[in-house]
Amino acid sequence: MNFRNFDGNHGKDWIAKAREYMTGLAASHMPGVSVNIVVFHYHEGSLQVLLMRFADTPFYMLPGGYVRNEEDLDHAAARCFREWTGKQEP
Repeated sequence: MNFRNFDGNHGKDWIAKAREYMTGLAASHMPGVSVNIVVFHYHEGSLQVLLMRFADTPFYMLPGGYVRNEEDLDHAAARCFREWTGKQEP
């Protein structure tokens, strides 16, 4: 289960999916520890920031994810950067 694949349903079904997702993370990730990254881009004289939009909602978030048990915060942030952008860190 991945939050990016949620169908935009914000009722009880969404809550059940979120609980299922969080339960699956418990064994491999540190509970309650996450990182968010801010990706700046300068394009045609304008500073831009990467934001992710929740499916079928007006809500945005910074890209990020949960920290795995074997990771430190720097490695978790680098992994999230790769996962969200498909690029190696600069």
